[in-house]
Amino acid sequence: MSNLTKSLLWLASAVVIALAVYLWALREDPALAAKMAEAPAGVRNAVAPVDEPPSPSVSTLPPDEPAAEALPDPALPALEDSDVAALSALRALAGQSFITTMIEPRSLVRRLVVTIDNLPNERLSMKYRVVRAVPGSFEVAGSEAALQLAPGNAARYLPLLNALLAADAAHWVALYRQWYPLLQQAYAEMADPRHLFNDRLLVVIDHLLAVQVPAALPALTHPGVLYAYADAALQQQSAGARILIRMGPANAARVQERLREIRNLLGAVP
Repeated sequence: MSNLTKSLLWLASAVVIALAVYLWALREDPALAAKMAEAPAGVRNAVAPVDEPPSPSVSTLPPDEPAAEALPDPALPALEDSDVAALSALRALAGQSFITTMIEPRSLVRRLVVTIDNLPNERLSMKYRVVRAVPGSFEVAGSEAALQLAPGNAARYLPLLNALLAADAAHWVALYRQWYPLLQQAYAEMADPRHLFNDRLLVVIDHLLAVQVPAALPALTHPGVLYAYADAALQQQSAGARILIRMGPANAARVQERLREIRNLLGAVP
């Protein structure tokens, strides 16, 4: 081996030893490490230790790590104790008179969910409905051979109509969003917990918006204790549709207009 080769090997060994000492000092000496932190990126990359283990990250968590449960909204009471607060919130929009005369105060959130869920069905649950029977008696007009829904029935539904129109759609949607955790909890008790009450509400609103209320008061029959619509297609309508029909075309149009406004606002929710 020539003297030149020996010199080059000695120089390479010295460089390696010096670099190793430098890297050791970089790990052990905070002052030197601080200076290196201020060095250009090219210098830091050239001398940075490469045998440090990677820092932990989310991807290193066990795959079966359970997801954190969503905490309840601290501004809302527990579902079991929500009647007082729910009545107060509803009173702020619909008025005290409506609350006193028309609303069933016990289990209000659950009753509301059950009533909304039942509207597209053939019958409402009378036991768990949230709104009491409208005041007054069902009125008919005409002779026994030509019965029809009396115009006076529309006035019986004015408390419901006035309550719905007492606040604009934005206020109703804001109240709905605020109370949604409890509405969802109540819905999960009666349906598949994987289903969303918001999805069901949109279906119900769309159903009510699709109802075509006759412009003229419909003819009735009196086959037994209860009256029925002479038109079989009307008689087979859902409970919610029949309520709109009994309201009369003018009142029903105002209800559908407000529901359409609410539906448009809810449709903007991601």
